[in-house]
This record gives sequence, structure tokens and C-alpha cells, in this order.
Amino acid sequence: MHKAAYFLSLLLATVAVSNVQVNRVSAATAHSHPQIVTSVALSNQTNEIPTTTLFTPQQTGLYRVVAYLTATHPGDGQNVWGLQIQWSDDAGIEQSCLPNLNNAATPPFAYVTPSISAFEAVAGVPVTYSVFSSGQPVSGAYSLYLTVERLQ
Repeated sequence: MHKAAYFLSLLLATVAVSNVQVNRVSAATAHSHPQIVTSVALSNQTNEIPTTTLFTPQQTGLYRVVAYLTATHPGDGQNVWGLQIQWSDDAGIEQSCLPNLNNAATPPFAYVTPSISAFEAVAGVPVTYSVFSSGQPVSGAYSLYLTVERLQ
């Protein structure tokens, strides 16, 4: 009888310790947030933006780019504004394929949110962005907002 009581108390103690460890891990995870690495806010742009460094990762990791592109002054409808993000991961140089914004767009459809859910960026290799137009001459204006977060 004493052996059964001993094993039962040992089992209960093991379960209690396991629950404390799980709760510690859950609490630590619940309070972690993505870290903002950099952000860009460009209003009323009327020209393309050549390839520009967004940031250079200090360490290899998982990142996310959240973007918002809006037509602030409608153009002639002959072009689209496009956002391109480029980075390097374990496979090599990668390039985004994001939705474009018609330069004649007006509210309630004068925006796109061409975000990249997640990507791996290799330390020391710049992550870049550019905005291009599908035709010349360019008309209209746009605003671009980018935020980069480190997920892990």
C-alpha cells in the first residue's frame, strides 16, 4: 500500500513540474513581439525609385515586409506603379512578385498592400526595394510606406 501511495505522489509531482515548465514557455512566447528593423514613409512621389537599400541584416533570420502603396494624385491610366523587394536567402538572390497599382486609381480603390508574409534574409547582404513604372512618361503621384519586422 505504501508503494502505491509513493508512486501516486511521484506521478502528481511530475505532472505539477511539467505544467509549470509549459506555462513558463507559453508565457515567454506570448510576450514576444516582432522587432521593427526599419521603416520608410515617402509621400507624393512622382518618379520611380531606383534600387535602394532597405536594411542590411546583422544576423540571418526570418523577416517580414509590410507595405502600403497608394495613388495620391491620379495619372493618365497608361502606367502602373510597382514595388519590388529583393533579398538573399540560403538558396541565393530572391525577388518579390507583388501586385501593382494603376496610376489612375481613385478611392475607394487607390491602394494596394503588396506585403511579403515572411522571408529569410542572410546576414550582411542588403535587402533592397525599388518602385517602377510600366510606361513612360510617368504621370500621377503615389505614397509608399514600408515596415520591416524581424520575426526570429
